[in-house]
Amino acid sequence: MGAQTARDFLGQFHAEDLPLLQEGKASVPAESVPLLGLAMANAELVLDLQCRRPVKTATLDVDATVIACDKRAAKRAYDGNRGYQPVLALWVEQDVILADEFRDGNSLPSGLTRWVPAGSGNRRVVEKALAALPGGIDKIYLRGDSALYEHDLMRWLDEEAIGYAISADMSPQLAECVAALPEDQWKPDQPEVDAIREWAEV
Repeated sequence: MGAQTARDFLGQFHAEDLPLLQEGKASVPAESVPLLGLAMANAELVLDLQCRRPVKTATLDVDATVIACDKRAAKRAYDGNRGYQPVLALWVEQDVILADEFRDGNSLPSGLTRWVPAGSGNRRVVEKALAALPGGIDKIYLRGDSALYEHDLMRWLDEEAIGYAISADMSPQLAECVAALPEDQWKPDQPEVDAIREWAEV
């Protein structure tokens, strides 16, 4: 596919700029009809992958990242760069994206930065990813960085019996608890003697 052809194809999904800041809060615009159609096409691709190479486990890797962009329409994100901050939910075992959510940076005239932070609305993204999973999955896990450390999300994952590993920011209280752990509480990440990571229950 040529560069112009790809651009023309992607241009079909364009929606006129919608205000991301409403009543002082950043928001995520609803997906347009063409984008919903693209999600349906992706669901068919995921189903085909599962039929060709079935697996019984789904590990969802959910992460957001700022993608720098020099487009005039791109807003400033929390790191000060112009760009966009999409959130992706990847199905690790099939190496395919199940769900995504476009998020924009948004800079206020006063110079303060408002954006849709990575640490908000993640349950919505996870629910969308789960809905895109085909049948036949026995166990579902989720992993994410501290942006997913949302009590609402974790309570819901517990209720749904979805195992998860979500990192937490190192608060002074947590750092104190970790430092107080006896040395014999730490276990190597792998059975090798020279393992470089260890873990412990806190």
